[in-house]
Amino acid sequence: MLGVISMSKQLEYFKEYRTKLEPAIGKRRTKNLINKAGFIVSAGTNDFVINYFATPIRQQSYTVSGYQQFLMQHVQQFVQVCPLLQSLSKR
Repeated sequence: MLGVISMSKQLEYFKEYRTKLEPAIGKRRTKNLINKAGFIVSAGTNDFVINYFATPIRQQSYTVSGYQQFLMQHVQQFVQVCPLLQSLSKR
């Protein structure tokens, strides 16, 4: 997909942020801040409009149903990552 940061990379960034935050505000405040934080996760919302219909190369590479399958694979990976995000926020 065009210009998209993968969920695994975003989780890496989250871990990195947390390790940088602890020295700045302390372990207890970091844990409290992250536990109270809201997380917005979105997957596949604009993929057909932006990445399929507006990008001719996608239409050449995939049929509509083929692109749906491609997106479903990414959604399945996304669903597997959600519990990991929850566990990272509780540490």
